[in-house]
Amino acid sequence: MNVKRLQSQTPGYLLAVVLLFGCAENPMRGTGLNTNVAVDTSTISHIGEVMDDALAEPEASVNEVPEQVSLALIPELAPAGSQPETEERFDLSVSGASAQSFFRDLVRGTDYNVVVHPDVAATISIELGQVTIPEVIDIVTKTWGLVSQTEGQLVKILPGGLQTEVFQINYLNISRKGDSNTRVNSGQISSMAVQGGGSGSISGGQQSGVSGSSGTSITTTNTHDFWAELKEMLVSIVGEKGGRRVVTNPYAGIVVVKAMPDQLAMVRELLGKADLIMQRQVILEAKILEVTLSEGYQQGLQWSGMTQLGHGKNAAGAADKYLSGDLSSRAVTDEAVEGVFSAALRIHDFSTVIQLLGRQGNVQVLSSPRISTVNNQKAVIKVGTDEFFVTNVDIDDSNGSDSDRTSTDVELTPFFSGISLDVTPQIGDDGNIILHVHPSISEVQDQQKVISLGDRTLTLPMALSTIRETDSVISAENGKIVVIGGLIQHTNREDNASTPLLGDIPLLGEAFKQKRQSGQKSELVILLKPMITSRETFRGDVEKSRSRLKSLGEVLSSPPEPTLW
Repeated sequence: MNVKRLQSQTPGYLLAVVLLFGCAENPMRGTGLNTNVAVDTSTISHIGEVMDDALAEPEASVNEVPEQVSLALIPELAPAGSQPETEERFDLSVSGASAQSFFRDLVRGTDYNVVVHPDVAATISIELGQVTIPEVIDIVTKTWGLVSQTEGQLVKILPGGLQTEVFQINYLNISRKGDSNTRVNSGQISSMAVQGGGSGSISGGQQSGVSGSSGTSITTTNTHDFWAELKEMLVSIVGEKGGRRVVTNPYAGIVVVKAMPDQLAMVRELLGKADLIMQRQVILEAKILEVTLSEGYQQGLQWSGMTQLGHGKNAAGAADKYLSGDLSSRAVTDEAVEGVFSAALRIHDFSTVIQLLGRQGNVQVLSSPRISTVNNQKAVIKVGTDEFFVTNVDIDDSNGSDSDRTSTDVELTPFFSGISLDVTPQIGDDGNIILHVHPSISEVQDQQKVISLGDRTLTLPMALSTIRETDSVISAENGKIVVIGGLIQHTNREDNASTPLLGDIPLLGEAFKQKRQSGQKSELVILLKPMITSRETFRGDVEKSRSRLKSLGEVLSSPPEPTLW
């Protein structure tokens, strides 16, 4: 009997469509596409058909089977009123019986056959009520440390000595270590040594020999050596005495355990649960926003306004609160940066949150990263540039004032400017997710520093770094948005204007110039939506891509508009 399984034969099309349409809210926005040009939409139609097949529920189609085979496969009908055959239950009372006679008498007159190993010499005394033969065998073997092997109606009873079992573990042979550092220091004094007529050293940027510093620091370390930790855990269960052994082979992905039967059962249960926990995977979708605050919100975003959208209505038109609980009770003040908080929202769509924030200022999306990681593994996203700046200068002037014999050694260090985000998830059995989140927005500018060393003057390009970051541990629900906010920045701006020609006249030109200073406040907001991977997660992504593809096909297939010359 041949059974055809529904298989997707076009994974390349599906992946290409998700990559093309997964990052855009509107595929036609800003593309500059000329819809007056006739376009062949056959490829788009074909991709749409493939996506429809991917969303269809798989159905197994069975080839037509000959009638003789079908009749042979149909079981005989049981007589009317008959019940399915079940194991007979009985009461059992035994005192001082040898294992050989106990198991032999247990199966006498039944369909079971039992073979007892000659080395089994236990004396059994037990009293049970309303049990079956398999239940008795299971209880006795576990209680007296024996091993039972069942093959159909044949039961083998073996002595309970050391047994060896091989377990297969599907995990990478790697060791990972991740560090997240958030530091707030004040009053730093960098060391600088100058020796006249000899050599000198100037340090900046990343200072060494710092004294008189104070502040706050958070360091989060995630060390993961799976195979070493697994062996240590199994040895603690099995032990290493009496011939017991635990051997791991990370390259082959196997673990060999030699232990007693009850210990092997514990190892088997432990590895089964560990495999389920390790294979949990989460997709983290993030939006990093910068909101330029309006006049009425210079103190920061009013998150109480998230409770309403419009006139007391939410996005669905009903009066409801978006915050899952009281915001003040769920606010988390960051240990390093005062005023930073996090809160969980009962919203699934980013556009709804962005719409709410747009009522309090101008919203700009800085980055929209999306990353997938397994349970308790750090995921890092970094988008930006590295620029080198002077951090150390060594001057060798051993020949006094002869500048031609002076050597200068300059040390350059890269400074990152951009957006970085590292997240570590912990997925619980109930679907709740605990996240360690460390977002950082850094901007590095060139700043000229003039340093005098005796009769020498050096102008060095130093790094002026502006950083906004937070380090938080937050709780989230599967598919719900978590917001991190409170990172406010004040920017000063100076505008200069002058009358042409007249403004260039010395002294009198100042009367024809105008200066205006202005300032604006902006708040950084990070939105996170963790989604535990499942069939429905990928199905939702395919449905969104299909919807965008359908919109694109409608635009391309529409008749061109007449052009007026």
